[in-house]
Amino acid sequence: MSAPAGTQTSAEKAERQSAFSRRSGPYGTGHTRGMPLYPQERLYQEMSFLAYYLHWSHEDLMNLDHWERRRWCREVSAINKKLSGNERNTYEFK
Repeated sequence: MSAPAGTQTSAEKAERQSAFSRRSGPYGTGHTRGMPLYPQERLYQEMSFLAYYLHWSHEDLMNLDHWERRRWCREVSAINKKLSGNERNTYEFK
């Protein structure tokens, strides 16, 4: 018995999902739909930095978008730099 028109069987869904996860973006591996993936290590560094200084929850940090998270890192680092009199930022962006 075949599935009704417009629906997929569980095997078809699994194959489609498997093909999607194997696919590399147009810019090679490590990209998805043309957008480079953000390094996981960098994400953990930014989140731990903000959690340490601002005492925000994991959920709050995960709800920040990329640019907002980086902005908060810069702001906290600038405050630390000013208070410590150190010329080097606490959180350096490379």
